[in-house]
Amino acid sequence: MHKLIKITILNRLNIDILRLILKDYDVQEYNENLKNIKIFLTIKILFRIIKLLPEILRNNLLSFQLIKNYIFLKNMNTDILISFKDNSPIFSFLSLIEPNFTTIAIQNGQRFSFNSSYKYFIRRRIPISYDIYLGHGGYIKNIFDKYSVNYNNLFNIGSIREIYNRYQIPKKILDKPYREFIWISNWRGYKHKKKDILQSKLIIELSKLINLLKLISNQKNIELKIMILPSSNDLDSPLFEKEKNYYLNQIPEVIFLNPKIKNFRRLYPNIISNKSYFIEKRKGQCIMGWTSTLLNEYNARDFNVWSLAISKSDQYKTLTYKRTIYFDQIKNNLTSDFFSFIDKNESPSRDHIGCSFGSEDLLKEVINKIISVRF
Repeated sequence: MHKLIKITILNRLNIDILRLILKDYDVQEYNENLKNIKIFLTIKILFRIIKLLPEILRNNLLSFQLIKNYIFLKNMNTDILISFKDNSPIFSFLSLIEPNFTTIAIQNGQRFSFNSSYKYFIRRRIPISYDIYLGHGGYIKNIFDKYSVNYNNLFNIGSIREIYNRYQIPKKILDKPYREFIWISNWRGYKHKKKDILQSKLIIELSKLINLLKLISNQKNIELKIMILPSSNDLDSPLFEKEKNYYLNQIPEVIFLNPKIKNFRRLYPNIISNKSYFIEKRKGQCIMGWTSTLLNEYNARDFNVWSLAISKSDQYKTLTYKRTIYFDQIKNNLTSDFFSFIDKNESPSRDHIGCSFGSEDLLKEVINKIISVRF
């Protein structure tokens, strides 16, 4: 029965994860093959668009790209559209043009900074609408309600990426002679000077923190590793070099972990071999960042995770308050358990407010429920 439901994945973002999750269904990747076009069906679609044109214009959703997506999705006999690109306008467009069309948007970012995540909608005054939304945690409902986001169903399942990766990693916790301090970098080379100053402050705080850790640990066996998250596949972009140099200028002895990006080593000759966004759990390990979805996901996997605060804005409190820490708190030893990883006595927060501890069974249950109700 499952194979009769045709699911189309729009956008290749995390497509390997979606294929694994939906392996029991008839899954296809969105494509714009003209051989799929059925003339009569396409004419019907165009008439529908013309009929709803006043509504489309009123909601500022007139776009050649969206119309093209709709035409090809229908010609591919799509029953369900699913995508990790949750802030795409395609969901609002389909909610308007065909309300009974089943779409599933999967949360792919924290969305604490709503204006940044949905700037395309805000600039064009487009209403944000979802059919079905799979969220990281209960907080996303509060954000949606606050900003009047429309949705038919919202399921709190945790991060699908976190669920997928948790089942790919070894259960055994490794014990290595060194201590491992991993910084998840999540900044871009902003053009605005004010934001560049903020980034500089972050690197300086991190540099002071590393020196403090080495001072406290007489063994001086702390390895600093930085995971730089790629903002695009453009290897010629100066953003990569700029971010790398920000760190190297303050912290010369650093290892860069390798996110999944083609020919990434060409830019970073000292990158160690590593799977995409994959960190092995070890004793004597601390993972820290500024503001990052990945940071929340590792927290949900019960790693020893902390968030370094450099701003009092709520969007930077990516974890619970007890796991968000300022440099002065560390320096004055006001949060002594932060240093516990040096003695290999670290403990995870086990608080999954930012990102729920999801399960594969729950995810399958939600997908099956959606299909049984809709089809």
